[in-house]
Amino acid sequence: RDSNETLSYGFDPLLLNPGDPWNRAMNYPRIWQYIAQLLNLNQSHAIYFGFINISLFILGFLLFVNKIRLSVITGVALLLGFFSPATILAMERGNIDLIIFFLFSFSLCYISNKLIHPAIILFASILKIFPVFALISLIRFEKKIFLKLLLFFLAAFTLYFFITFNDIKLIINGTPSSSILSYGIKTIPNAFDMDLGPYFYIFIVFTSIWYCFKKSQFSSHI
Repeated sequence: RDSNETLSYGFDPLLLNPGDPWNRAMNYPRIWQYIAQLLNLNQSHAIYFGFINISLFILGFLLFVNKIRLSVITGVALLLGFFSPATILAMERGNIDLIIFFLFSFSLCYISNKLIHPAIILFASILKIFPVFALISLIRFEKKIFLKLLLFFLAAFTLYFFITFNDIKLIINGTPSSSILSYGIKTIPNAFDMDLGPYFYIFIVFTSIWYCFKKSQFSSHI
Protein backbone atom coordinates (compact mmCIF):
# COMPACT_ATOMS: atom_id res chain seq x y z
CA ARG A 1 0.00 0.00 0.00
CA ASP A 2 1.63 3.21 -1.19
CA SER A 3 1.61 5.48 1.86
CA ASN A 4 4.11 7.81 0.18
CA GLU A 5 1.63 8.54 -2.60
CA THR A 6 -1.10 9.12 -0.02
CA LEU A 7 1.14 11.52 1.91
CA SER A 8 1.81 13.44 -1.30
CA TYR A 9 -1.95 14.03 -1.53
CA GLY A 10 -1.90 15.45 2.00
CA PHE A 11 -3.78 12.55 3.62
CA ASP A 12 -2.93 10.37 6.61
CA PRO A 13 -2.78 6.76 5.28
CA LEU A 14 -4.07 5.43 8.62
CA LEU A 15 -7.26 7.43 8.04
CA LEU A 16 -7.63 7.71 4.28
CA ASN A 17 -5.36 5.92 1.85
CA PRO A 18 -6.07 6.73 -1.83
CA GLY A 19 -2.61 5.37 -2.65
CA ASP A 20 -3.97 1.87 -2.03
CA PRO A 21 -5.57 0.26 -5.13
CA TRP A 22 -8.65 -0.64 -3.05
CA ASN A 23 -8.62 2.52 -0.90
CA ARG A 24 -7.90 0.49 2.24
CA ALA A 25 -6.53 2.35 5.23
CA MET A 26 -2.99 1.39 6.20
CA ASN A 27 -3.21 -1.06 9.10
CA TYR A 28 0.45 -1.29 10.07
CA PRO A 29 2.30 0.76 12.71
CA ARG A 30 3.35 4.16 11.41
CA ILE A 31 7.03 3.19 11.52
CA TRP A 32 6.45 1.45 8.17
CA GLN A 33 5.39 4.79 6.76
CA TYR A 34 8.67 6.31 7.93
CA ILE A 35 10.64 3.39 6.46
CA ALA A 36 8.86 3.86 3.11
CA GLN A 37 9.66 7.56 3.18
CA LEU A 38 13.29 6.96 4.14
CA LEU A 39 13.81 4.44 1.33
CA ASN A 40 11.51 6.34 -1.06
CA LEU A 41 9.44 3.22 -1.68
CA ASN A 42 6.33 3.24 -3.85
CA GLN A 43 4.18 0.71 -5.70
CA SER A 44 6.80 0.30 -8.43
CA HIS A 45 9.01 -1.37 -5.80
CA ALA A 46 6.32 -3.83 -4.66
CA ILE A 47 7.75 -6.85 -6.52
CA TYR A 48 11.28 -6.20 -5.23
CA PHE A 49 10.03 -5.63 -1.67
CA GLY A 50 8.03 -8.86 -1.85
CA PHE A 51 11.07 -10.76 -3.14
CA ILE A 52 13.16 -9.43 -0.23
CA ASN A 53 10.42 -10.49 2.22
CA ILE A 54 10.31 -14.01 0.81
CA SER A 55 14.12 -14.28 0.80
CA LEU A 56 14.30 -13.18 4.43
CA PHE A 57 11.57 -15.67 5.35
CA ILE A 58 13.45 -18.58 3.72
CA LEU A 59 16.66 -17.46 5.43
CA GLY A 60 14.77 -17.24 8.73
CA PHE A 61 13.37 -20.74 8.19
CA LEU A 62 16.89 -22.11 7.66
CA LEU A 63 18.15 -20.28 10.75
CA PHE A 64 15.26 -21.67 12.80
CA VAL A 65 15.88 -25.24 11.62
CA ASN A 66 19.56 -24.86 12.43
CA LYS A 67 18.81 -23.76 16.01
CA ILE A 68 16.43 -26.53 17.09
CA ARG A 69 16.73 -30.26 17.68
CA LEU A 70 15.31 -31.69 14.50
CA SER A 71 13.53 -35.04 14.79
CA VAL A 72 11.61 -36.73 11.99
CA ILE A 73 8.26 -35.63 13.45
CA THR A 74 9.49 -32.05 13.91
CA GLY A 75 10.90 -32.01 10.38
CA VAL A 76 7.61 -33.21 8.88
CA ALA A 77 5.65 -30.65 10.94
CA LEU A 78 7.97 -27.85 9.77
CA LEU A 79 7.65 -28.88 6.12
CA LEU A 80 3.86 -29.02 6.42
CA GLY A 81 3.90 -25.58 8.00
CA PHE A 82 6.27 -24.19 5.38
CA PHE A 83 4.07 -25.38 2.51
CA SER A 84 0.75 -24.68 4.27
CA PRO A 85 -1.83 -22.45 2.52
CA ALA A 86 -1.27 -19.66 5.08
CA THR A 87 2.50 -19.60 4.43
CA ILE A 88 2.13 -19.79 0.65
CA LEU A 89 -0.44 -16.97 0.75
CA ALA A 90 1.91 -14.86 2.88
CA MET A 91 4.70 -15.40 0.34
CA GLU A 92 2.37 -14.73 -2.58
CA ARG A 93 1.39 -11.42 -0.98
CA GLY A 94 4.90 -10.56 0.23
CA ASN A 95 3.42 -10.12 3.69
CA ILE A 96 5.35 -8.15 6.30
CA ASP A 97 4.91 -11.03 8.75
CA LEU A 98 7.63 -12.81 6.75
CA ILE A 99 10.09 -10.18 8.01
CA ILE A 100 8.82 -10.65 11.56
CA PHE A 101 9.44 -14.40 11.31
CA PHE A 102 12.98 -13.69 10.08
CA LEU A 103 13.59 -11.41 13.09
CA PHE A 104 12.31 -14.13 15.45
CA SER A 105 14.65 -16.67 13.87
CA PHE A 106 17.56 -14.21 13.86
CA SER A 107 17.00 -13.55 17.57
CA LEU A 108 17.54 -17.27 18.21
CA CYS A 109 21.15 -16.80 17.08
CA TYR A 110 21.55 -14.63 20.19
CA ILE A 111 19.25 -16.56 22.52
CA SER A 112 21.93 -16.59 25.24
CA ASN A 113 22.65 -12.88 24.95
CA LYS A 114 20.76 -10.88 27.59
CA LEU A 115 20.57 -7.71 25.48
CA ILE A 116 20.67 -8.54 21.77
CA HIS A 117 17.97 -11.25 21.90
CA PRO A 118 15.29 -9.11 23.65
CA ALA A 119 16.38 -6.02 21.67
CA ILE A 120 15.57 -7.81 18.40
CA ILE A 121 12.20 -8.87 19.81
CA LEU A 122 11.51 -5.29 20.92
CA PHE A 123 12.33 -4.04 17.42
CA ALA A 124 9.98 -6.64 15.92
CA SER A 125 7.29 -5.52 18.39
CA ILE A 126 7.63 -1.91 17.23
CA LEU A 127 7.18 -3.15 13.67
CA LYS A 128 4.11 -5.32 14.31
CA ILE A 129 3.03 -5.21 18.03
CA PHE A 130 2.36 -8.93 18.60
CA PRO A 131 6.03 -10.05 18.84
CA VAL A 132 6.12 -8.53 22.35
CA PHE A 133 4.75 -11.85 23.62
CA ALA A 134 8.03 -13.50 22.60
CA LEU A 135 9.72 -11.70 25.49
CA ILE A 136 8.57 -14.64 27.60
CA SER A 137 11.55 -16.48 26.05
CA LEU A 138 13.66 -14.60 28.62
CA ILE A 139 12.34 -17.07 31.19
CA ARG A 140 15.33 -19.26 30.35
CA PHE A 141 17.53 -16.91 32.40
CA GLU A 142 17.88 -16.91 36.18
CA LYS A 143 14.74 -15.55 37.87
CA LYS A 144 16.20 -12.18 38.95
CA ILE A 145 17.74 -11.56 35.54
CA PHE A 146 14.52 -12.67 33.84
CA LEU A 147 12.39 -10.24 35.85
CA LYS A 148 14.79 -7.33 35.36
CA LEU A 149 15.05 -7.88 31.60
CA LEU A 150 11.32 -8.48 31.20
CA LEU A 151 10.39 -5.36 33.15
CA PHE A 152 12.90 -3.21 31.27
CA PHE A 153 11.86 -4.28 27.78
CA LEU A 154 8.16 -4.34 28.69
CA ALA A 155 8.51 -0.80 30.03
CA ALA A 156 10.15 0.27 26.75
CA PHE A 157 7.37 -1.35 24.74
CA THR A 158 4.65 0.08 27.00
CA LEU A 159 6.07 3.56 26.48
CA TYR A 160 5.97 3.02 22.71
CA PHE A 161 2.45 1.59 23.01
CA PHE A 162 1.04 4.63 24.79
CA ILE A 163 2.91 7.10 22.56
CA THR A 164 1.32 5.46 19.50
CA PHE A 165 -1.98 4.54 21.18
CA ASN A 166 -4.10 6.67 18.83
CA ASP A 167 -2.42 5.03 15.85
CA ILE A 168 -3.05 1.59 17.31
CA LYS A 169 -6.75 2.38 17.66
CA LEU A 170 -6.83 3.41 13.99
CA ILE A 171 -5.02 0.20 13.02
CA ILE A 172 -7.52 -1.94 14.94
CA ASN A 173 -10.48 -0.11 13.43
CA GLY A 174 -8.94 -0.21 9.95
CA THR A 175 -8.27 -3.95 9.95
CA PRO A 176 -11.21 -5.89 8.51
CA SER A 177 -12.07 -9.15 10.23
CA SER A 178 -14.87 -11.68 10.35
CA SER A 179 -15.66 -14.45 12.77
CA ILE A 180 -15.44 -16.98 9.92
CA LEU A 181 -12.58 -15.95 7.61
CA SER A 182 -10.24 -14.24 10.08
CA TYR A 183 -8.24 -15.25 13.14
CA GLY A 184 -6.93 -13.51 16.25
CA ILE A 185 -8.53 -11.99 19.33
CA LYS A 186 -10.39 -9.40 17.27
CA THR A 187 -12.65 -12.16 15.95
CA ILE A 188 -13.94 -12.97 19.47
CA PRO A 189 -16.25 -9.94 19.83
CA ASN A 190 -17.24 -10.34 16.16
CA ALA A 191 -18.45 -13.86 16.89
CA PHE A 192 -20.84 -12.44 19.51
CA ASP A 193 -21.65 -9.28 17.51
CA MET A 194 -20.02 -7.06 20.14
CA ASP A 195 -17.93 -3.89 19.82
CA LEU A 196 -15.51 -3.88 22.76
CA GLY A 197 -13.05 -1.33 21.36
CA PRO A 198 -9.27 -1.21 21.90
CA TYR A 199 -9.52 -1.61 25.69
CA PHE A 200 -10.56 -5.23 25.19
CA TYR A 201 -7.25 -5.95 23.47
CA ILE A 202 -5.26 -4.06 26.10
CA PHE A 203 -6.96 -6.20 28.75
CA ILE A 204 -6.02 -9.39 26.86
CA VAL A 205 -2.38 -8.28 26.50
CA PHE A 206 -1.86 -7.37 30.15
CA THR A 207 -3.77 -10.43 31.37
CA SER A 208 -1.43 -12.59 29.29
CA ILE A 209 1.62 -10.82 30.72
CA TRP A 210 0.30 -11.28 34.28
CA TYR A 211 -0.26 -14.99 33.59
CA CYS A 212 3.34 -15.34 32.36
CA PHE A 213 4.61 -13.70 35.57
CA LYS A 214 2.56 -16.06 37.74
CA LYS A 215 3.68 -19.03 35.67
CA SER A 216 7.35 -18.12 36.08
CA GLN A 217 6.93 -17.70 39.85
CA PHE A 218 5.21 -21.06 40.11
CA SER A 219 7.96 -22.76 38.08
CA SER A 220 10.67 -21.31 40.31
CA HIS A 221 9.14 -23.00 43.37
CA ILE A 222 9.02 -26.46 41.78
